Amino acid sequence: MGTQRGFARIGFELLVIFLGVTAAFFAEDAVERRRERAHGESIARALAVELRDYATFGRLYSEMLNDSLATHADAGAAGAYLPPYTPRIEGSWTPPTGSWEAALQSSALEVIEPTLFFRLAYLYSEIEGVGVRARVQFQFGEREILPSLEAEPDRFREESGQLATDLGPIRSFRSESGDRGGR
Repeated sequence: MGTQRGFARIGFELLVIFLGVTAAFFAEDAVERRRERAHGESIARALAVELRDYATFGRLYSEMLNDSLATHADAGAAGAYLPPYTPRIEGSWTPPTGSWEAALQSSALEVIEPTLFFRLAYLYSEIEGVGVRARVQFQFGEREILPSLEAEPDRFREESGQLATDLGPIRSFRSESGDRGGR
């Protein structure tokens, strides 16, 4: 009978150990899921702030661009001459994408619905493309237009005195960036 009690005791102790280890795995898994959810929520908050900043800046930039193009159009209609419009923006030439890049490097996007993920990916791809186009245009203006304004103020006039440079590329950029306002 003593041997049976010994086996029963060992079996009971093994069962307690098994249940304890299993409970620890479940507890650790629950903590990890909570941690991942909290991380995903923090990435979502960062993305929301980044997108809100982008929308605010985009609206301000669009207003600035529209006002400047309207000034050019009004000056041209009045027979006045202004050099080609060259936008100047302080800071980065491209929209913010840091939160998106951080989200891509982490597992946070695994909790986002696939449709939303693909929409965000498309949006950030477009944002990046607009930034690249803006950079090219800004660099052209800074390299070709601004340095010559003092040295050659009439460089952008035709013999008739009219503005020689077509503003089409800037109007095209405005339309491709999603702005439909202005003139």
